[in-house]
Amino acid sequence: MKTLKNYFSKSHLLIAFSILFLGKLCVAQNHPFPLENARWMNKHRSYYLDQNGQPVYTTNWIDKYCANGNDTTINAIPYKQLDFCSTVPATYHGALRYDSGQVYFVPKDSLNESLLYDFTLNTGDVTNVILQDNSGTNPGYYMYPVTIGQVDIIVVNGTPRRRLNTEGYDWIEGIGCTSGLFMEPWINVSNYFRELICMSVNDTTHCLNQFPLEIGQVGACQLTLNIEDNSQNYVDLKVLPNPTFGNILIEKNEGVKIAEVNLVNALGASVKRYTGDIEEIEIIGDPGIYFLEIITSEGSKSVIKVLKQ
Repeated sequence: MKTLKNYFSKSHLLIAFSILFLGKLCVAQNHPFPLENARWMNKHRSYYLDQNGQPVYTTNWIDKYCANGNDTTINAIPYKQLDFCSTVPATYHGALRYDSGQVYFVPKDSLNESLLYDFTLNTGDVTNVILQDNSGTNPGYYMYPVTIGQVDIIVVNGTPRRRLNTEGYDWIEGIGCTSGLFMEPWINVSNYFRELICMSVNDTTHCLNQFPLEIGQVGACQLTLNIEDNSQNYVDLKVLPNPTFGNILIEKNEGVKIAEVNLVNALGASVKRYTGDIEEIEIIGDPGIYFLEIITSEGSKSVIKVLKQ
């Protein structure tokens, strides 16, 4: 009986260790946010419905961001530099730091850090994160409250990671948001959206076309990737102030002439259309999110999100 008892005890112990081992495989591991040798490529797209009601997509531009691993110090706090590597040579875009599941960002020409991601949140939690308005070398920023709708586990490159759904797009630990490094927090209904088309660390790609790769693909994101449709070229535009109480100014590069500005609300409806090379417009309507569809005289198009307070 003693031998049989010991046998069962050892068997139970072996089973317990097996369950514990398998359980650990199913639990998300800690994946620090990459701060060096990492690339994110955001595709900005617009679309319209043809006569058959089918969407026709146009890629407006691709933004490329590179964590170069270079050190910088702001307010006596160490950070890593982030470059806007769509330009040649790349230009300094801001600074990142990672601390126990939270990612902080300091825009260039600023000394104030803001929360970019918090991978420690749980279902139902609400937090304010920094959003980048427009793109290019002179973007604007504002804070936006994000609600975590669901948290689960997803396998990326062979390891489980936390995935947090934020009103339509996902945050994935160690990657960022499936709508891009500087996320779009909601599903856009104004015929414009952006998506993360590639994310890589070192020589391994972890995400392609918004889809995390269960087994990583060899090779880093190609910075030479061009947009599929060159009929709409990138134009560096900015609106001030943003957020606004009503009136905003449009800043543009020298030589750029505006042909048309379409003010669109969050439901995708056109509120007002302006024509001519204007520099100031009024956001007509109740407080909320609006979009400026700006078309230049050369046919280039930019879409800028505006928050009216």
